[in-house]
Amino acid sequence: MAKYLKVNSNNISKESLEYAVKVLENGGLVAFPTETVYGLGADAFNPLAIKKIFIVKERPFDNPIIVHVGKIEEVYSLAEYISPEAEKLMKSFWPGPLTLIFPRSSLVDDLITAGSNKVAIRQPNHPIALALLNTFGRPICAPSANLSGRPSPTKAEHVLEDLGDRIDLILDGGEVIWGVESTVLDLTGEIPLILRPGACPKENIEEILGKRVEIWRGKGENVPSPGLKHKHYAPKVPLYIIKINEEWKNKINNWIKEGKKVGVLASEEYRSFYPDGVKLVIVGTRKNLATVASNLFGAMRYLEEEVDIILSEAYPLEGLGLAIMDRLRRASYENSNWL
Repeated sequence: MAKYLKVNSNNISKESLEYAVKVLENGGLVAFPTETVYGLGADAFNPLAIKKIFIVKERPFDNPIIVHVGKIEEVYSLAEYISPEAEKLMKSFWPGPLTLIFPRSSLVDDLITAGSNKVAIRQPNHPIALALLNTFGRPICAPSANLSGRPSPTKAEHVLEDLGDRIDLILDGGEVIWGVESTVLDLTGEIPLILRPGACPKENIEEILGKRVEIWRGKGENVPSPGLKHKHYAPKVPLYIIKINEEWKNKINNWIKEGKKVGVLASEEYRSFYPDGVKLVIVGTRKNLATVASNLFGAMRYLEEEVDIILSEAYPLEGLGLAIMDRLRRASYENSNWL
């Protein structure tokens, strides 16, 4: 069973950090909080430790991993080339929830990139993550700390539930801030491409770059970002994205009449729309989509144990709404194309 250490973000225990560093140095796996979700970290220069990540998560080996750095200077040894645009974005958004794709250097292991010639790197904006990285003194590769395909972990308890008997250490730093993963941006082509919408909005990136940013819609091999080839974020029961109309209200009523337990991830604004008999979880308000993003995965994990079907409203495809809809689409039973 994983050792479980509570860590105060405002007063980080030196002993906890030293223990975590020792685990990493010995090739072990450490779950730790970032501002987006909990990550499962291994020494980015230890191939055996990196391989463990795939094994314990049951993660396909063709799904690349993001490398986390404590200092921007570390990027220069991991990337073969850093464009002026990338430097501008690092200066503007790091530490923060933006992952950048670079041409990889020879120091980056094939396991991390799934054989691609590109590497995904970010500097997280969480005191525990940064303290761990800088105490360890070298990059840590870290996907989300959950079983592959499951809703991402926004609390240490979620990590314990999925991986508690498979990893070495969980650093419990409380609930994360954003609740959805970082935005992944590829600057290696002519047009900047968002490979995965996330907590850094497209509009903010465009403002800094002074140019249009596209969203990647392709498929294929050797993708340089996680979350592009396999089903992700899915709860144990079917999840449907619904519209607020009479057709869906009738469908919900029919499920209830059939004896199905129906749970809803609802916004504050539409709480009165749903018929009696549903298990309602208010995930936030449409006036502030950050509340919806931060509660989304935790609410999924709660409802999957309580109901037979989970429903979620759709959100506007702008700002954080783009990331929220990306996660819902990938988690949904029909995997419908809302983007």
